[in-house]
Amino acid sequence: LLSPLSSKNVPLQPETNPSIQMIIFLFIGLVILIMALRDYKKAFLWFLLYKLFIVSNITVVSVPGIPLLSLDLLLTMVFLFLYYLKRRSLRYFTEEQPFPYLKPFLLVTATSLLSVIFSVAGFTSEISAWVKDVVLNFGMAWLIWKLVDREDLPFLFKGLTLMFFFSCLYCFYERSIQSNPLVDYEMSLVQDQSRVIDFNYGISEGRGYRAQSYFEHAIGAGINWGMFFIFYFALRMNLRVRLKGSTNVFALLTALMCLPCLLFTSSRGPIFFFMIGVFAIINIKSQRFFGMLAGLVVLIVILWPFISQYTNNILSIFDSKAQAKVGGSNAEMRLEQLGAALGLMLQSPIVGLGYKFRNVIDSRLEDMLLGMESMWFSALTQFGILGTIARAWLGIVSCIVVPLKYKSKVVFFISLAYWITGSLTSVPGISMHLYYLIIILFIKCSNVFRQEENAALANYEL
Repeated sequence: LLSPLSSKNVPLQPETNPSIQMIIFLFIGLVILIMALRDYKKAFLWFLLYKLFIVSNITVVSVPGIPLLSLDLLLTMVFLFLYYLKRRSLRYFTEEQPFPYLKPFLLVTATSLLSVIFSVAGFTSEISAWVKDVVLNFGMAWLIWKLVDREDLPFLFKGLTLMFFFSCLYCFYERSIQSNPLVDYEMSLVQDQSRVIDFNYGISEGRGYRAQSYFEHAIGAGINWGMFFIFYFALRMNLRVRLKGSTNVFALLTALMCLPCLLFTSSRGPIFFFMIGVFAIINIKSQRFFGMLAGLVVLIVILWPFISQYTNNILSIFDSKAQAKVGGSNAEMRLEQLGAALGLMLQSPIVGLGYKFRNVIDSRLEDMLLGMESMWFSALTQFGILGTIARAWLGIVSCIVVPLKYKSKVVFFISLAYWITGSLTSVPGISMHLYYLIIILFIKCSNVFRQEENAALANYEL
């Protein structure tokens, strides 16, 4: 549960109209869209980077009585629409091979639409949430598959490195002042304050301050930092990509900065994700791996005085005593949430209760759900048996079918890390487009996809 906000975490009331203060965010989006009219592909790559910065509180429309429209959703819908208009002129760099997640995506989309149609909150209340879910998750992943190729790796790698470097710098600043002025400012921009998404935890006795940088939530921020760390080292060790001296030093520094930032979130989810995902870069036959491991050990020794306070967060995954010290949900609470989810599902077992059932159902079972700290609790209650089966199929395709098809160790462990972590806890704030971007890049760099030896990448320089 979110702890009560301290006075310093209350959104600042802007002295001027929030819509005026939104101009900087809207202006960047407008520049990207204008660029898309001339060079759609390049604009889309820039949008992939900008998306890391956009959170739900950066809205275009937040007027009472009208469905909330975030800048992220608007830009994504426009890119999908422009793709449809420009699909003929884009054929030269549009991916022809079938999207490996298409069938499970379609099934998840169809079952969630059924849940919207028969929802307890009503179709008109639910349809905007369904559009947002489909566009931001599935539509975006499909666009990435269609448009992003191995040749885009240099631009994306340098751009992601820069974005994560600044996110780490801001995280260090945030932790030093124990507050996040940027997030407070973004919350103040929403005209309808009843729709503000407030993920500020404040300072808890067991965990201390939970940093999130400019990401939406501390848990998602930690997972994002973990993904970039794995992305960098997987490029170096699995694909043997060569990096120029200055590029490599800057990227290595950024990747290493991600580790303390991950701990600064004071969240167990990112640690669990990292502990599984890091197996993607473990290769006991590689001398480079042991060299990097030795360097990492030295770094941990140097930083130990600053990170030792987070050992209980790590131990709490395995030790109930450490878990009691840091607080948060435990196994007993998870079982209570599961029981509540199953009880609520029985009210509409086939298609579920819909996205917004908690707005209209007020019962003891609904209270017991707390934060629905598992993707399966959401699936059972919102989408019923059909939706749960559809998501289970997507999980199987993600963790087994796709990694086996493309023989990719990185795709397997990143997918496994996401699905296991999402099954054990909620993952708000995770950048799903970053997750699919990394997976798709490694698919398209695989031997199976290109029908060529990965040795060719030894001469591929960023």
